[in-house]
Amino acid sequence: MSDIKQILDSVLHDEKLLNSKAFRDKVFSDQPILRPASQLKRPETPAKLKEMKALAYTPEAYWKTSAWLFVQQGQFMEDYSDAFAMPEDFEMPFLTYRDMTTEQLRGYFSWRSNVRGGDFRPAPLPFLTMYAFEQINLIGTHDPAEAFRRLGQLRENYPQQEELCRRILVWQRDLAVRHELPRELTDQLPDMETDRLLLKLIGWESASDPELFYAASQLSGYRVESSRFCSEQPELYEQAFCAAYRRLAVFYRDKRKNSLFEKLFGKLADSAYHLFTDGIYYERKPDLTMCCALSDIQIYTCEYGRWSVMRFHNRGRSKALGEIMRCVDSILRELTGYRFKLGQGEVSKQTAALLKKELEGLLESRRRSQAVKIEFDLSKLSAIRAASEATCEKLIVDEEELPELAAPAEEAPVPAAETTQLPLNKGETDFLRALLTGGDWSASARSAGSMPSLLADSINEQLFDSFGDTVIEFDGEDPQIIEDYAEELKALLGLR
Repeated sequence: MSDIKQILDSVLHDEKLLNSKAFRDKVFSDQPILRPASQLKRPETPAKLKEMKALAYTPEAYWKTSAWLFVQQGQFMEDYSDAFAMPEDFEMPFLTYRDMTTEQLRGYFSWRSNVRGGDFRPAPLPFLTMYAFEQINLIGTHDPAEAFRRLGQLRENYPQQEELCRRILVWQRDLAVRHELPRELTDQLPDMETDRLLLKLIGWESASDPELFYAASQLSGYRVESSRFCSEQPELYEQAFCAAYRRLAVFYRDKRKNSLFEKLFGKLADSAYHLFTDGIYYERKPDLTMCCALSDIQIYTCEYGRWSVMRFHNRGRSKALGEIMRCVDSILRELTGYRFKLGQGEVSKQTAALLKKELEGLLESRRRSQAVKIEFDLSKLSAIRAASEATCEKLIVDEEELPELAAPAEEAPVPAAETTQLPLNKGETDFLRALLTGGDWSASARSAGSMPSLLADSINEQLFDSFGDTVIEFDGEDPQIIEDYAEELKALLGLR
């Protein structure tokens, strides 16, 4: 305050300033620092906007949902157009018409008019989400296919809004489900591409090798493209993987209750579903009952307003499929003598043995087909025949000159104790015999000085080449002979 007083004193005692015309003729009075809101200049609110805002205060709006109010206000304003420049950007995480100021509303309707004309100029994120909400509620169009197309335009023209684009993809799918849009529209969605890949793995018998391999590489947890061996020999790896996959698929089809695909991706499962998650949507038919299949493995059902979906919920990359692809890579490197080795990964011994046997046969077949062809020069046959006749004459001798040959010695009989039809030791044989006859297999394992699980693993491994499958499996803690092989095993042990 002392500084201010000094300044005022200097001004009041400055005779030159006081005698000046500018200071002498000026009338000074108190002036307000801030003006009241009533004196601020504001743009006039259009009458249509006033009517739209008034809808939020009707008696019906008090007991209806916010989604219902959004649709009422949206339909009231669906043909409205404006020409108002938004002064600045703004952010609102979850908005409706009633949450916006007059300036924001006018800015939105002006931007919407441009978008409907094909002019996708920059806009605040709330404008984009509001426009998307209008489409899923068919505000501004009564054609679901047109709303689907407009949502696609938002994704294409505002790709920088990654989170919104991911949500729009889900809303497009839900829009297609709710209004049963034709397949030519839904087929363009990434979700449908996943279904097509899954169906190729399910229908492996009719799929070509390129189709099967592409589907597996896109759904596998093992990145084939990063493998050095696969990059150097892509044709061999593709052929080998497809042969291995088909061999495993046949094995699971014939020997197991569940298919190979179900082991990798699980089974079709039914679960509750909610349309347009994270969006504002009002269902005009609360008792709706319908069914829509986007594909053979993605089916949506609605019963009296409650939605459910039947689909494979493991729709990402499969770790189990990746382990198979890695194992094929590893075995190929071993069989071809590749200089860089690779571990087989987390596959069972049985799976690894099946794959190795299949790949050995494949490589042998390739070697035979790629063998050098032998060509004969027929013009030289006469010379070859003459040379062979001369050689025969030199080899002919008289009978008297032939030495007497000793009679072949009789083969010594093999002792019965050394003959066996199974490549098992005594402990393994006793354990297997006890399982087949209902004996005390636990006592057999103790006599052999081993554990039942170790004996079962050893027997399965040694008999795999003969049976192409495990012959003993565990049900809880007890080993069980697989019923399909019981009679054959008894015959080999002489039990019948």
